[in-house]
Amino acid sequence: MKVIKKITLHYQDDRSDKIYEIELFEVKENQHYMVNFNYGRRGSQLRHGIKTDGYVPFAKAEKVFNQVVQEKIKGGYRDVTRISLNSLPKKTEFPNQNHLRKQAILQHLAREKTGRPLERIIWRAGELKIAEATPMLINFIGTGTDLRDYCIAWSLGWCGGKDALAALIRMYENPATSEFVSRIVFEAILKLSEPEVRAELQTEMIEFLSPELREFARHGTAEKFEEVFKQRLGEGKSFSDIERLYQIDNEYVRPALLNFIRTAPFQENFFQPIRHIFKMAEYRRDPEVFGILTYRFDKENTTGWEVYTKKTRNYLRKRIWRTLEKLGTDNDIEYINLAVGILLQYSDTDAIYYSELEKKFVHFLILSHILYTNHSRYYLSSNRLNWWFGGYFGRSNKEIKQRGEAFPELWEQHPEILVKLLLESNCHAVHNFAVRVLESCHSFYPKLNIKTLIEFIKKPYEVTVRFGFELAIERYKKIDPDLDLVLASANSILPKAHTAAYRWINKQPNRFLNANFLTGLITSQEPETRDFAQTFLSSHSLKEGTAKVLIGKVIAELLTFKQETYWIERVAQDIADILLSCLSYQLKQLGMGVIIDLLQHPLVEIQELGANILENHETPAAELPTNLIESLIESPYPKIREIGIRIFGQLPEDILIISRRDLIIAMAVNSEEDIRSLIEPIIQDLTKKYSDFASQLAGEFIEILVIPEKSEGVHDYLAGLLRNDIPGWQENITLEKTKLLLRAKSDLAQELAGLILKANYRQWAGDFATIEIVKLANYQLVSVRQAAWQIFSENIPRFRSNSQEMLAAVRLLESDWEDSRNFAWEIFQTSFDETDWSPEIMVSICDSVRDEVRVFGRELVSRYFEDNYGQDYLLKFSEHPSGDMQVFATNFLSDYAADNLERLRDLQPYFISVLCQVNKGRVAKQRVFTFLEQEAEKSEEAARVVADILTRQSVTIAIGDKAKAIEIMLKIHNSYPEISLPISVKSVSRKVKSSQGLWHGCRD
Repeated sequence: MKVIKKITLHYQDDRSDKIYEIELFEVKENQHYMVNFNYGRRGSQLRHGIKTDGYVPFAKAEKVFNQVVQEKIKGGYRDVTRISLNSLPKKTEFPNQNHLRKQAILQHLAREKTGRPLERIIWRAGELKIAEATPMLINFIGTGTDLRDYCIAWSLGWCGGKDALAALIRMYENPATSEFVSRIVFEAILKLSEPEVRAELQTEMIEFLSPELREFARHGTAEKFEEVFKQRLGEGKSFSDIERLYQIDNEYVRPALLNFIRTAPFQENFFQPIRHIFKMAEYRRDPEVFGILTYRFDKENTTGWEVYTKKTRNYLRKRIWRTLEKLGTDNDIEYINLAVGILLQYSDTDAIYYSELEKKFVHFLILSHILYTNHSRYYLSSNRLNWWFGGYFGRSNKEIKQRGEAFPELWEQHPEILVKLLLESNCHAVHNFAVRVLESCHSFYPKLNIKTLIEFIKKPYEVTVRFGFELAIERYKKIDPDLDLVLASANSILPKAHTAAYRWINKQPNRFLNANFLTGLITSQEPETRDFAQTFLSSHSLKEGTAKVLIGKVIAELLTFKQETYWIERVAQDIADILLSCLSYQLKQLGMGVIIDLLQHPLVEIQELGANILENHETPAAELPTNLIESLIESPYPKIREIGIRIFGQLPEDILIISRRDLIIAMAVNSEEDIRSLIEPIIQDLTKKYSDFASQLAGEFIEILVIPEKSEGVHDYLAGLLRNDIPGWQENITLEKTKLLLRAKSDLAQELAGLILKANYRQWAGDFATIEIVKLANYQLVSVRQAAWQIFSENIPRFRSNSQEMLAAVRLLESDWEDSRNFAWEIFQTSFDETDWSPEIMVSICDSVRDEVRVFGRELVSRYFEDNYGQDYLLKFSEHPSGDMQVFATNFLSDYAADNLERLRDLQPYFISVLCQVNKGRVAKQRVFTFLEQEAEKSEEAARVVADILTRQSVTIAIGDKAKAIEIMLKIHNSYPEISLPISVKSVSRKVKSSQGLWHGCRD
């Protein structure tokens, strides 16, 4: 690299003597350039940094170079490039710059008329705290506008001097003094007054509060004052009291004020007093109030309200840094105090999520000013309202190892302030900054006591933990180990600290068998340390007293756990596992009150620990409060319910079956499946031993099964219990309850009814009507059908002895279920003979709509046909809608009615019924026509009967059948002309051709 330009600058006053070098390098010829800088005390090793964002063109590099030079010269540096640094005067020999500035201000004030506004000169006198200016400032009071008086009061508070306080009091007591001037006058009076006088003045201000607040501001409590103050604000009152609170600023009102400025909206009625309080805090150099409001201005964008506009926000942020920068430039400790007050307001929750720490907080203007002003990779925008990070040339996820804070020498002069930051801050960027500065303060290390280092090790930031641990490890004493140091190391986020702590413990285990120390290990947030604690306790015996104290402390810690962090459940579960595995014997004697506290904790893991302790406790289950066991069973958490039911199962059996039966039933019908499953083994065991209990339980379950299911799965569960797990209950169920089950809509209930019927079919067989038995055989559940078959078989004698019962019984042949029909065919063929088959019964079978049943009926009729009932058979069959039965009926005509004139007359309705059918019964009709034709040829009497039948049908007979009917009637007419028929026989004329070829008419 080639140096193109280099300038050396020097700054010196009564407290500083420092060098700042700026270099412009050419990295590659005519292509790449960069600007570096070096800074530090004269005579010491200078720190290094880079101003450009990597390699840039020459024009941009030169612009950056010139900007840096101008900024430094403006800040009081002078160019000493051509001067030997050794030839520069020592600090004592160098003219005091502050002295020169003060003399210039005094000269301007003495001249009264100057080219600069007098108000600016007056203000600057206050900034420089020029006591000699006080008389001149007093003389200017009342010589100009209210703004001038405001500036005078402001400066008098800083300049002080013999007559300043008296002049300020006169201004405050002057009725003509405007309100905003009076406000700063009061602040200046407070600044110059002795502590006793200041307290008296602030107390007097209480009289200006609203009457409702005065007494609480004097003698109340902070909580009560804040309660009343909030209430009045909510009612739209006490807006005028807001500024008064800060003027009073005592122990009762300050907490309310701080909470107000943290949360009050930046809108009308609120923002103006907030802005006044901000200026007052700036004047007082109040780090807390100034820090809170700075943080809010830095974080909160404009709200859309006119009182807090974008312009206002930008002005306030620039003003804040201007105030800080002036303090830092003057090497004033107040810069450090205010900066700390500001930095403590930021936390990790304010970060924007990036992979790089460097970018997480860069959107905060004031924070970035404090932390990154001199960093080579951070850049301030041209409008001085935004910072941005330039990157690390491809590297990422690195901590900011280069220091870049504003006024680094000032921070190094007050390392104790950095310790405060590390102890109180919850912001990663702040910790990173504070550690980097402390790493340069080696002479301060001996002042860091071991307790402070332990607090560093406890922090959640690796940079802080590493810094504290590396200093603490040097102070570890093997002979007399510091238990707090070892515990902090074991519980830290730094793996190598864990390793060291475990090594120290294992080398001298007896020194660490301390209840407080072990509590810290067991309740550690680090999973690795909790595992180590469990292993350590498993391999070392504790004294009885130590073990009990340890249990008490660990449980006390557990009871403080809240559901606020994502990892708390895992920690609680691990702690519970350690207690149960390593201290189970002592837990058996734990007080019942402590167990109840565990059971009432909101974390399920802690409740489960309490339940486990209770299950294994030396107190018998029978002596436990009933409501305690029931509360476990009613828990919304499955694991706790499980333990509760196990404890319930430990109760004596006589108690369970007598006084806890209702609870058992309640668990059996519970909507939670796990509760039903867990109570099942208890039910199984009790019902096997106690038959009466089994019967009672079964009866209760059946009552539940016959009503609509309230929770899905309950009926199925109860049915399973009755079917598989509860023995011998079926014989004790009444027929009424069984019929209720049958009528239930649930298949499960009906299936159980089938089981009950099977068990009681002999004793209940006579209690069922035949039609009921047939209905049972038609149930969709096979168990019910099977029971129906058994009942049917028991009732065979009843069926055989009563034709009406038999008529109902044969309906079983028409069951919808094939197995019931098969049973019916089998039982009717094997258990009944010809005496049981009356024509009425056989006809009813033949009357079935089922083909196979009619086949069976025809077989019976064919087998047991009686002439006495022939007409009934024929009439019934003729009316049957099925053609097969009508055809079947014609089979009996020749045997039953042939050559029998009387039967022929009796069968007239049968013949008419068959012949009047339209578009059906063709075969039956043909057989009837054939039979009638044959019978009509046998005698005149028979012919008259047939003629009468055909005459009746002649009008309604189907067209297709008329030809056959006419044919038969012609035969009857030809044989017996005297018989009246609905036909007229006429001769037919026809033409005949003669031998001569002529046609002649003739009549047949």
